[in-house]
Amino acid sequence: MFRQAPRKSKEPGPGLSNFDFATIKIPVLFTHHVSDQCEVTPYSDAARLSDKYPLITVYGGAPPQSGPCDAFSAHGYLGKESETVEQIVNWMLKKPFLARSEVGGFQWLSWRSSPVDRVEILSVMDNSIDVLMGNTPIARRAKRERDSLNKPQLRAEHGVSMLVTTFDGGNKDSFLFDTGVTIDGVLHNMDVLEVKGNELHAVVLSHGHTDHYARVDWDSSSATAGHAVPIVLHPDAYLKRKNVQSDGHESEHFPPNRRDSKRKMSRSSKSAIRRC
Repeated sequence: MFRQAPRKSKEPGPGLSNFDFATIKIPVLFTHHVSDQCEVTPYSDAARLSDKYPLITVYGGAPPQSGPCDAFSAHGYLGKESETVEQIVNWMLKKPFLARSEVGGFQWLSWRSSPVDRVEILSVMDNSIDVLMGNTPIARRAKRERDSLNKPQLRAEHGVSMLVTTFDGGNKDSFLFDTGVTIDGVLHNMDVLEVKGNELHAVVLSHGHTDHYARVDWDSSSATAGHAVPIVLHPDAYLKRKNVQSDGHESEHFPPNRRDSKRKMSRSSKSAIRRC
């Protein structure tokens, strides 16, 4: 793992400007701060290698307290040490890790992952539901207890949400793909399906249509333990949209709220619904 970009330093000894990283036979990771002001380690050098190697780009942090090439600056990830180490550890353990990119003036999260053994997809929300359907060779239905019809039932709505879980050896990671259309629909179904929100690695939004991104009030849960989950989406998801029908009627589609990506998603192992 290389913490700085491969450029020749003024210090004595060979540099990395002409080094062939393909000669390294083990996985290689680059980690760099986008605001690194050290003249011998510009971020642009690391960015050029991102087409061939994984790159964790760090943003933000604390104001510099040393020279630009010393540890107490962006060069040493000042104020971002814990987050940087966490993503490096995720990469080392072959877990999904977050790399940052900058497109069109927006900063957005891109998902990078190593190959896994298998992937399971759980439908959390869909347009229709039939709780009496049986299993098939490729689809397994939610488990039905003998008194299941006396308990809270799954909901269907004009929206979609899926729980994607990857398995690699003994590691398991999950993320929620889209969040339906109503504020509480996905939360309700997560409770019925006993999905533990505190095990989610991220919420990934396919696009900014209202039926794929609900204004979910994660904090409305009766949970007492918060779980900070990054929201991964394309900057165009924030664009305002409207639907114009054939009779001329217009309906506005509200884009995702930028503040939601900074809020904590609160979930617990047992919700008020299950306690009832």
